[in-house]
Amino acid sequence: MKTKTAFLISEVCAPWVTNLWFFLVLGATSHAWPAAITAILGTSIMPMAAIRVLTLIGKAKGRHVQKREQRYIVFALLGAALAGLWHLHTPRIIWVSVLSAVMFIATFAVVTRLWCKASIHTGLWVCVTVFLALTVSPLWWAALVVAPVIGWSRVVLKGHSWGEVGVGIIAGAAVTAVSYQLFLT
Repeated sequence: MKTKTAFLISEVCAPWVTNLWFFLVLGATSHAWPAAITAILGTSIMPMAAIRVLTLIGKAKGRHVQKREQRYIVFALLGAALAGLWHLHTPRIIWVSVLSAVMFIATFAVVTRLWCKASIHTGLWVCVTVFLALTVSPLWWAALVVAPVIGWSRVVLKGHSWGEVGVGIIAGAAVTAVSYQLFLT
């Protein structure tokens, strides 16, 4: 039962799902649906499709792309979203959120390469909920209580250690703090 619960939490809070609802919230609050959908495609749908293809051809071992080396092709798909947003009337909040995604990917790539395989699940959850709390509504701060639950699920599923979960949480918060300071204050 514990493993099934952890699996469900990990799937519901997977990065592609987190990005999907994040940009839906931003699309609804900014009334910029074409930009939000473009961001969803580049940060959620296309990366998940790439993971599925990698899994089908035997280059990845499931939806959570466990090996560090396999993550970079998925991260590269963000460029498509940036190109699409360039051609649309994209509000600042969506540009900043996509730039934050670029910073997030760069930060996690460096941390993963030089130190440990930081939890993207928990890092992204913290990153987007802090971003929404700072830009949309302070009520989003309450969603941070979910981060340790996501971390627990990743540890139970042996995707990460508690240290890697902690690094993910700290890195996610740091990315949002820096991007908010650079682009929104």
